[in-house]
Amino acid sequence: MDKAKSTTSLLRVDGLTRRFRTSKGVITAVGEVSMTLDRGESVALVGGSGSGKSTLGRLIARLILPDAGTMFLDGLLIRAGRRPTRHERRLVQMVFQDPFGSLNPARTVADQVMRPLVIHGLHRGHERQRASELLEQVGLSPGSEFLDRFPHSLSGGQRQRVAIARALAPEPSLLIADEPTSMLDVSIRLDVLRTLRDLTEHKVGLLLITHDLASARYLADRVMVMQEGSIVEQGPIGQVIDAPQHPYTQQLLAAVAHQSPRRTQMERPHA
Repeated sequence: MDKAKSTTSLLRVDGLTRRFRTSKGVITAVGEVSMTLDRGESVALVGGSGSGKSTLGRLIARLILPDAGTMFLDGLLIRAGRRPTRHERRLVQMVFQDPFGSLNPARTVADQVMRPLVIHGLHRGHERQRASELLEQVGLSPGSEFLDRFPHSLSGGQRQRVAIARALAPEPSLLIADEPTSMLDVSIRLDVLRTLRDLTEHKVGLLLITHDLASARYLADRVMVMQEGSIVEQGPIGQVIDAPQHPYTQQLLAAVAHQSPRRTQMERPHA
């Protein structure tokens, strides 16, 4: 584990690159991407299907390894090609798109939220109590009433909250949410987004991967627009959505013209 030089950002990515070999040749899914994310900051990574945004999220989470580039994460220098240590895995956790598929249907909620605690040796002897506290933190209250339930007995929104609680269990510095509401009913998407937004008050960095500009506007402080493996535009969320400069960003906004980028139903509340 390499010590990094001092940096004010929780996350700094420099030249991150990932290529895949296909029947049509080598494809660059992520090409020399550089970005930062601060503690307690919410950043939205927006792009269409195939833009490389989910691949970038998995690279940052170290679920796949980059071909090139470096990453500073919570004071540590992580070089391309080296497999992550357990501590590095703990620092970044992901919430995936499908809340049912990401949970083990044969395990109780307690089993799934407690497992990261056991793996990382956290709250020894009090894992069940801590699991209950985490469930309450994400809006499942009282947490003790959910511990012995199985995923099939929960609604989609409740399952996604369990997935968020499980991701929080290792006490990560950065949470990556990959389309966390796209499979949920419209009526409960806002509640899940609000839960994610509240996490930044605890100094957890949040990277939201989405194609939904309304969700991005509600949740994020900044937005990065990704096209064909590259960041083509970035800046404060309101600035980019209200006055997009890049043609691709303009196309994304035009595709959702039925929902005004200036007045969405999920307008972010003022601080």
